[in-house]
Amino acid sequence: MAGSIKTVDFHTHILPCTDDGSKSVEESVAMVRTLAVNGTDCIVLTPHFYARLDNPERFLRRRDQAVARLSEALSTETNFAVPRLVPGAEIEYFEGVASLGEHQLFRLGNSRCLLLEMPFGQWTSRVVNDVLQLNSRSDCRVILAHVERYLLDQPKEVVRTLLENGVLMQSNASFFYTKRTTHKALTMLKQGSIHLLGSDCHNTTTRPPDLFKACDVIVNRMGERFLEKIMHTAHRLLSENNTPQNMVQP
Repeated sequence: MAGSIKTVDFHTHILPCTDDGSKSVEESVAMVRTLAVNGTDCIVLTPHFYARLDNPERFLRRRDQAVARLSEALSTETNFAVPRLVPGAEIEYFEGVASLGEHQLFRLGNSRCLLLEMPFGQWTSRVVNDVLQLNSRSDCRVILAHVERYLLDQPKEVVRTLLENGVLMQSNASFFYTKRTTHKALTMLKQGSIHLLGSDCHNTTTRPPDLFKACDVIVNRMGERFLEKIMHTAHRLLSENNTPQNMVQP
């Protein structure tokens, strides 16, 4: 079991009525409760941002209103310790994302981190260069969301280039506890191509907050030090400020 290790859920859709995630404040509170009682002390709130469908002002207004509603509901909670909530976004990749002028508005909390959802299939050199260019900015640290969905489709040299240039990789919890993918997930973790964990939870039923399941697999199969490293990286990334002197190595 993960035991006393305090965990960070780096990818969630807990905010109520914001995207295809939680449909109510009550469901959001239930999702937070599940994470809290299973050892999570920090939750990153990452509703989808689609530049092709939305604009930053409208998205941020909707997100911040949802954060306020959830925070108010949790303020009277006495049955569990409420985790720290970090507002952010999951940005769908679009051509030219490196020139996103409002990128700082989508960062996770006060950190330099941007969570980027990549296209399915093999990426073109333009896509890879966009990611590298965005990550090269002194006020950005790119994290690729649920990399198990598309990283295995990329040539090894592309993955190596991204890693060598400091792009971080987030995996969903289900990658670790699903029997047919557990071995691959643990191999990627051991090789250093997975740096962060998220539940990518959307509701309490079909896509619940299941981070603890992955944590248990990692501890039972590889030992606590691997989980401690992931969570240490997560806490450090979220506590860094936006200055380039605070580069964080996983």
